[in-house]
Amino acid sequence: MKYSILTKSIALLLFIAFINPVVAQVNTCQALSFYGNAVNEGLCKGLSPGNQNLWVCDLTGGSPDIHTTFNAVTNLHLTVRNNPAPPQCQGSSQLTGVWPAGLNIMAGQPNMVCGVSVQNYVDRFNAVNQAAVIPGHSLCESGFLNAQANLRLTPAQTHLYLLNCAANHCP
Repeated sequence: MKYSILTKSIALLLFIAFINPVVAQVNTCQALSFYGNAVNEGLCKGLSPGNQNLWVCDLTGGSPDIHTTFNAVTNLHLTVRNNPAPPQCQGSSQLTGVWPAGLNIMAGQPNMVCGVSVQNYVDRFNAVNQAAVIPGHSLCESGFLNAQANLRLTPAQTHLYLLNCAANHCP
């Protein structure tokens, strides 16, 4: 039986993918749902405005500055900065997996950044509970709406993140 070069190439790529799977970046909708639920539970001390280029969840509110960042084209990652400016130490670690309960540090990324355990924060992210879906709203929207109902987000902040959920067609 003869196989074309294209068939052999496809078979080789499938074999490589099977024996060496690349873990995908965190899906934008899962990251948005995580943010809504994390702010609802108080893990996120504050969220950047939803109409900013990057969406930031402030985890410490002080020094060191520890926060997560992402948007529709930038993968979810944890950043650590030791202040005062200019930072004496700054670094980040990319995250992978699925939320809820399945986030991980991406292969090859540091577990420690500026003396801060990234794994400690990933464990905290995975412990964030997924709030019940509010009837008539998506899972993504429900986290932000619950945070607003619990007075952790203003209506204006909630509105901008609801627009992000809609723009990314989040379930």
